[in-house]
Amino acid sequence: MSESSSSIMLESDDDIKEFEVDFSDSSDNKNSDDHSFILNQTDNILTSQCEKCGEKYIDEDHAKYEWCKPCQLNYWRDNFINWTSGNEKIDNYIQEIQLNINKYYDSILEWIPYNQFYDIKEINEIDSATEYSAIWENGPLYYDDSEKEWSRYSDENVILRCINNSYNSQNIMDEFLDEVEKYLKRKYMLIIGIVYKIYGISQNPDTMDYIIVFNNLYEHNCKNCGEIYTDIDYEWCKSCQMDHFKDNFINWSSENEEIDNFIQERQLNINNFYDKILEWIPYNQFNEIKEISKNEFNKIYSATWEDGPLYYNDDDKELMRNSNENVALKCLYNSRNKICEFLSEVKKYLSNINNKDTLHIYGISQ
Repeated sequence: MSESSSSIMLESDDDIKEFEVDFSDSSDNKNSDDHSFILNQTDNILTSQCEKCGEKYIDEDHAKYEWCKPCQLNYWRDNFINWTSGNEKIDNYIQEIQLNINKYYDSILEWIPYNQFYDIKEINEIDSATEYSAIWENGPLYYDDSEKEWSRYSDENVILRCINNSYNSQNIMDEFLDEVEKYLKRKYMLIIGIVYKIYGISQNPDTMDYIIVFNNLYEHNCKNCGEIYTDIDYEWCKSCQMDHFKDNFINWSSENEEIDNFIQERQLNINNFYDKILEWIPYNQFNEIKEISKNEFNKIYSATWEDGPLYYNDDDKELMRNSNENVALKCLYNSRNKICEFLSEVKKYLSNINNKDTLHIYGISQ
C-alpha cells in the first residue's frame, strides 16, 4: 500500500474485509470539489445472487456456501425418478419433506434401500417395534460447505427401528408415517447433550415391515453398564469408574482405618475423566530416594515412583499409569500420632488441585 493510502478494517459476522482508501491526487479517485474519496475493496464481495438461476441467496451464510434454495429444490425434483419405495404414499411423503428444506444444514430424509445396511444386530424391543444396530454403507447426506455440494458420511453407524406389521393396512401405514413425523420434529432436540436425527425410511424385504433409520444414540451408552457416558466425547462412565474403585478397595490398605476411609471417599467423589486420583502408595514403589530439603516440621525427598500415577487414557478409554514418574515425598514428623493434622495437610493440597502453581498430590504413603 502506498504512503498516501490507509487501511480501514470493517468487521462483519463472518469475515474481516479490508478496504483501501486512496488519498492520491488522481482524478479517478478524488473529486476536488467535494473532497469525497473512493473505497476500493481489496477482497471480493460475496455475490448475493446464484450464478445458475439468478435468484438471491436467502442470507450471507447461504451466499458464502453458494446454497440456493430454488436450485436445491430442482435438484431433488430431478432426482425423484431415481428412487421409489414402491408405495406411493411413502414416496409422496419423502418428496414433500425434501421439498421443504430451507437451510444448507437441514437433514435430508431419504428412501434407503435395505441392501445398503450391513452388520445388522438386534439390540432392543420397544412396544410394537424391534431395534437393530447397523452400518449404512453410503451414509447420510450433508452439504459440504467447502466443495459447495452434497456429500455423504460413508459407513455410518445407525439404528433401524423396524415397525412390526407396518405394511398390513392403511391405518398402520398412517401410524407409521405419524411415527416418522414424531422423530422429524425431534431431529434437533438435545437428549442429554445428544442430537437426535432421522435419516430416512427403509423396508425389510423379508418381513416387508417398514423401518425408520436414525442416528445411533446407543453409541453414547457405556458398553459395560448401558448408561449414558458421563463424558460422551471421551467415553468416560462415572458409574463404572466408581465400581472399579470399590472393587479395588480389598486390594490395598494403609493399616489405618481413618486414612483408608479418607482415600476411598476421595476416589468415590471424582466427577471428570481428568480428575487426579488419590491413592495409597506402598513405600517400596519408590526408587532413587534423595533428601532435598528439611525444616523443623518435615523433610522433602525426590524419588521415582515405579508404577506411576493413574490417568485416563482418552485413546484406549481406560485408566493407565505414567510409569517411573519423578515425584516429591513430603515426610511429616510424628504424623502417625497426628492423623488429623496430617489429613488437614493433605486436604490443603487437594483444595488447590486446580491451581497451576500448586503441586499435585498423587497419594499417601508411609
